[in-house]
Amino acid sequence: PCPYTPAQLRHAYGAGGRGSATGRGATIAVVDAYGSPDMAADTARYARATGDRPFRPGQYREQVTPSQWQIGDACAPPRTWAGEQALDIDLAHGLAPDANVLYVGANSCLDNDLMNAESYVIDGRRADVISNSWAEIIHSDPGHITPALVAAWNLLFQQAAAEGIGVYFAAGDCGDSSPQAAQTGVNCDPKTTRAQADFPSGSPWVTSVGGTTLALDRHGDYAWETSMGDEVSIRTDNGKGPWGPVPGVFAFGGGGGASDFPQPWYQRDRDTGDTRHRTTPDVAMEGDGALPVLVGFTDAGTFHLIGFGGTSAATPAFAALQADAEQASGHRIGFAN
Repeated sequence: PCPYTPAQLRHAYGAGGRGSATGRGATIAVVDAYGSPDMAADTARYARATGDRPFRPGQYREQVTPSQWQIGDACAPPRTWAGEQALDIDLAHGLAPDANVLYVGANSCLDNDLMNAESYVIDGRRADVISNSWAEIIHSDPGHITPALVAAWNLLFQQAAAEGIGVYFAAGDCGDSSPQAAQTGVNCDPKTTRAQADFPSGSPWVTSVGGTTLALDRHGDYAWETSMGDEVSIRTDNGKGPWGPVPGVFAFGGGGGASDFPQPWYQRDRDTGDTRHRTTPDVAMEGDGALPVLVGFTDAGTFHLIGFGGTSAATPAFAALQADAEQASGHRIGFAN
């Protein structure tokens, strides 16, 4: 299927009509690792290619320190993060075209560097919402997330809530992140030891964003929406034989489930499927890997328009809709949960 453009998503989710809010007055921060030197130019090229307006002067800013990047085996090379960066910025700008966007590139994909990037936004109250399209699992073999690290993250998110900053995290693309799902899931961590909600998405102090499959009608209006889950079957005999296996093998699905944290006050009296634990996701929107959104970025010197999916797409899009909602309501939303 042809990937969705921001204009189609704005229309489908009610943010694209005359007089609709555009995020004016709000700032969206995007936190990823590293940073592409071509991103400002790529975003402008992408906006023109999809019929939208590029950033105004000063509307897009970056906090990136290439001289301090930590590059090693633990993280993918910096250039491979360009697609994720483009996904987050294209959708943040695409669904809130008048909001300011601040990109903060951590010096690596490790917790300490990501925490420093998050702190840069929160300590200076440099944004109204923060979009994070990255995740990890607490229960793995070998494991690296300690109780002290979890406590440090939660303290930072509590600070954001106290300052009126909404923090949004992708719920993941591996279903329940169980070992069974990880055998075939394309975005799964093979080191998982049990079914679990991703972290920091599972923190009780962030808003966890899941993924859906969105359908539009022939007029581009919202038709229906369902939970995101893709299975793969292959047609044998060079495309001439039967499909198999049927049903297909799990490949991609909205993350979520029970976290390690007690059920927070805002989930009481709600049908979350678990009355003892904080469960995720809290919200969800289009992110299906088989029905992706369009992004644009430069790779190996060539600009590409390509489809990307996952809760990595849903998270910046939802954060942008929250920026629209802040403009429409006239006040900050803060901790949305």
